[in-house]
Amino acid sequence: SFLLLIYNVLTHNAIPLYEILYQSFGGVFVLTSSLVLVFNLTYISNAIGVWAVAIMAIIDSVLYFVDLFLAVKLYRSSSH
Repeated sequence: SFLLLIYNVLTHNAIPLYEILYQSFGGVFVLTSSLVLVFNLTYISNAIGVWAVAIMAIIDSVLYFVDLFLAVKLYRSSSH
């Protein structure tokens, strides 16, 4: 997410507001899931916690692919 944001800045592309909101949301989400993961490695006996990490990891992956799709779309639109 942040790589895409840096790419935008370096290529001097106009970054739309939704993109900035998406990047910041993605960053917060990754941070939260990391904290939950660390917390659950400490208390791995909590089965609900393990499920929470699994669900967050899946959502994280989906967000990553959405990010990748947006990057490709952005690259294609800027090259033309």
